[in-house]
Amino acid sequence: KTELLETDPEKNPYYDPRMKVETGRKGRKEIKFVEPGRFIERAEKERELAEVELIRAEISAKEAQIAKGAAKKEEETVLEMLKDDERYGAPVTVEWWDEPFLQSKSYEDLDAAELCSRIDRLVTHFIHHPVSHRRELVEEKPPPIPMMLTDREKKKLRHQRRMEKVKEKQQLIQMGLEPPPPPKVKLSNMMRVLANETSQDPTKIEAQVRAQVEMRKQEHEEKNEARKPTDEERKERANEKIERDKERSGIHVAVFRVYSLANPSNRFKVDMNAQQSHLTGCALLYNECNVVVVEGGERAVRKYVNLMLRRIDWNKAADDAGNEAGAEGVPEKEEDEDRKGEIGDKCILVWEGIVAKQSFLGFKVINIPTADAARTFFRRRRTEQYWDLCLASSFKNSVV
Repeated sequence: KTELLETDPEKNPYYDPRMKVETGRKGRKEIKFVEPGRFIERAEKERELAEVELIRAEISAKEAQIAKGAAKKEEETVLEMLKDDERYGAPVTVEWWDEPFLQSKSYEDLDAAELCSRIDRLVTHFIHHPVSHRRELVEEKPPPIPMMLTDREKKKLRHQRRMEKVKEKQQLIQMGLEPPPPPKVKLSNMMRVLANETSQDPTKIEAQVRAQVEMRKQEHEEKNEARKPTDEERKERANEKIERDKERSGIHVAVFRVYSLANPSNRFKVDMNAQQSHLTGCALLYNECNVVVVEGGERAVRKYVNLMLRRIDWNKAADDAGNEAGAEGVPEKEEDEDRKGEIGDKCILVWEGIVAKQSFLGFKVINIPTADAARTFFRRRRTEQYWDLCLASSFKNSVV
């Protein structure tokens, strides 16, 4: 094309010698081979640098230890010098600011009249200021505020971290420090990856591929099992969560009055749920005024209130008693329904609020024979008001 192009500006006024004419054919890229031993040499240099850095770190640690010992020794010598110094010995007999007012340099023969005459002459309107020493204050920088990231940003950072790990592994494989991973053969790509071997013995190759798939699956499951927290770690996390709830929201208290705790199933639920939620308090059993008190974090107390008011069937005790009476031949079904109508709710929430500190060390179920003993039990823990509130409450007119 350049041969057919007219380059004479008189014949071709549109020709510009500054413009390059492309022939439309790109040059081929040359194949560049890596020199043998290039990556090995680079890896050896990196190992040498790592060893040098390790030696430097050891030397700096030893120097810091030596300097620390020297500073400690110097401090001990200074303290010994101060002990031997007369200025830090016995206390003085007369303070320096009282010396102009005392003739005998002692407080024993102090004369009031003479002291007044001296005060008029020696005391002036001038003020004696002590020598000020500049104190070097080290400004403590406030801790950095943690950055709040969105879910999308967290996902992006996680992807970046994983890509960095993959690139590092690829570089190690290129340097020859790690062997390359075997090809990931599946039944779907078996014919494409192992074309030559498959044509010779397809049954054997298929068995090998299935074994590899099963091995990869087993390794994956083992890694998942290794990442799972143990039972002790789960308990520690649950306990930490409960303690954080107490520190964040304070000590919440809920007081219940239960008509009957005779059913062992309900009594077990009341006791075990309080212990599992790390709640303190008591379940006091006394006739028809059974009191349940729980203390703990806001979340745990809210769950316990839901248990007492919604999840537990308090009519189960009455139903069991009715079934036993029916087995004996006594028709008490109508009497139970009448009694249920008289009582109303079998469990009511008497009071719920926040207190300054806990009054109970743990949760216990206690049988109390008399009302005075129950009042004494709460008085010892300075919670007598809980008992008074429960006595003043009524099942019939309660609204839960």
